[in-house]
Amino acid sequence: MATAADHMLYIQEKVNPVLEQLVTQLLLDRPEDPAEFMLAWLKEKHRESGFPPVSSTADSVEDLKRILGELQQKKADLEEKLG
Repeated sequence: MATAADHMLYIQEKVNPVLEQLVTQLLLDRPEDPAEFMLAWLKEKHRESGFPPVSSTADSVEDLKRILGELQQKKADLEEKLG
């Protein structure tokens, strides 16, 4: 289990740098809708990190589920024709 010192180190090394950049950009841009701006900013940072976009992963899962359903239906149709 992580200790309080582990939590502090994680915050200092991982969280604070991102939050500092985000808050700086918020103060520079002063968007009308800060929450929407933050989401867009974080999505852009995520994209720059090289990880696949979350939505594309979710879309891929949905596409695979749809394809699986279609294939299961085709299999059932073929089994019915075979008797």
